[in-house]
Amino acid sequence: YWKNITIALPGHDLKEIADQLIELNILSVSIQDLRDKKESDWFHYYNESIKMSGETHSISILYDGKTLSTDIIQDIKNHLKIDKIHIISEKIIEDQDWLLVSQSQFSGTKISNNLQIIPPWQKIKNKSVLNGIGLMIIATMLFSIMHATIKHMSSSMHPFETAFCRNLFGLIVIAPWFIKYGLEPLKTKKIKLHMARSFFNVIAMLSFFYSLSITPLADVASLAFTAPLFASILAVFFLKEIIGIKRIIAIILGFIGAIIVIDPVYSSINNGHIFTLLSASVWSVSLIIIKILGRTESSVTITSYMVIIMIPLSGIAALFYWQTPTINDLLFLMIIGISGTAAQMLLAQALRQGDTSIIMPFDFLKLVWAVGIGYLFFFEVPSLNTWLGSIIIFLSTLYIAYREKVLSDKTKIKNITQPVDQ
Repeated sequence: YWKNITIALPGHDLKEIADQLIELNILSVSIQDLRDKKESDWFHYYNESIKMSGETHSISILYDGKTLSTDIIQDIKNHLKIDKIHIISEKIIEDQDWLLVSQSQFSGTKISNNLQIIPPWQKIKNKSVLNGIGLMIIATMLFSIMHATIKHMSSSMHPFETAFCRNLFGLIVIAPWFIKYGLEPLKTKKIKLHMARSFFNVIAMLSFFYSLSITPLADVASLAFTAPLFASILAVFFLKEIIGIKRIIAIILGFIGAIIVIDPVYSSINNGHIFTLLSASVWSVSLIIIKILGRTESSVTITSYMVIIMIPLSGIAALFYWQTPTINDLLFLMIIGISGTAAQMLLAQALRQGDTSIIMPFDFLKLVWAVGIGYLFFFEVPSLNTWLGSIIIFLSTLYIAYREKVLSDKTKIKNITQPVDQ
C-alpha cells in the first residue's frame, strides 16, 4: 500500500519545491490548485507560464506505506530547511484503491453549456459503486446471521464467552494478511490509540452481545442505528467540529426515535434497550478514534490491532462465566467469528468503493433481516413503535451522513458517520 500526504507551503514557489522534493525517497510529487474552476488558470496558452505559489496551490507527496508519515515530514523539513509544515490531509492508498484514486484526479470537465468532456472510466466508477452496494448488502446479511447465532447461543453460553470466541475465531479471516504481509501491518507509532480503540470496542461488544441475549433482534438493530448520533456529539468536543442547526435537529429527532422504540410510557424499560444504547454510545467513541487513526494508518493495521488486542480483553470478561464449549457449540462460535469479521471487511471495502451517503442507506437492511430472522426462528414480532422509531433514527443518521458528505467535499475531512460494524 501507499501513503499520500498533502501539505501547504505559503510563501514558496511550489515548482521549485517539487523539483527539490523529488530528490527524496518518495514515489511522486504533484501540485494541486486549491481554487475553484472559475478562478483556476489551468487552461492557458502553451507559451504562458502558470504561477504556482503556496497561497493558491498545495503539494501532494506519494510514498511507500511502510514509511511513517512523521519520518517523511521530518525529511521534508530537513531537505527544504524549514521549521513548520501545515498538513492539509493524509491518506492511506491500498492496492485496490490505486486505480480509483488515479482516476479521481481526472473528473468530467465542462467546457461550455453544450460541451462536456467525460473520461472513459466514468462508467467504471459507476460499476464500482454498484459493487460497493452489493458488498454492503452481503455484509448486512452476515451481520444479521452473526446476531441471530449469538442469540441462539445465549441459551447455553454466556454472551461474554461468545464475544471472546467471536474475536478468537475472527483471526481465521485476517490470518491471510499476516501470511501475505508478515508483521508489516503491525508497524505503528500510535499503539496507545489502538489500545484505547480496542478497549472501547470491547465494552461496546460485550454490551451489544448481552443485549442480543435478552432483547428482540429488531429492537437491537433499531437502537444500534443511534451510534452515529452519539459520534456527532462527541466530535464537537474531541475533534472541535462545528455542527449546524440542521444536524442538531437531526440528532434530536434521532433520539426521539430511540425513545419511541423503547416506549417508556406504555411499557417498562428493558435492560436490553439500555445495554444497546450503552453499546452505541461507547461505540461512538471508537468511531472518533478510528477517524483519528484513519489519517495515518491503513485499514489492515487498524483491523489487525483491533482483533489482536480484543482477544485478551474479552477473554478476561469471559473467564468469570467460562464453560467448556461442546463440538456443536464450536461450530456455531466459528460461524459467529467468521461471519462477523468477514462482514467487517466487506463493509470496509464497500465504503471504499462508494461514498458513505450512497452505501449507508442499505444498512437499513439489517432491520429487515432482523425482523425476518426474529419471526422465523425466535417467534418475535416487532411492534409499530419499533418500526416507526427505527425509521426516524435511520433517516436522522442518513441525513447527518449526507451533510458530512457535503462538508467533506469542501474541507476534505473524512466522514465520521458510518454503519456500525458489530
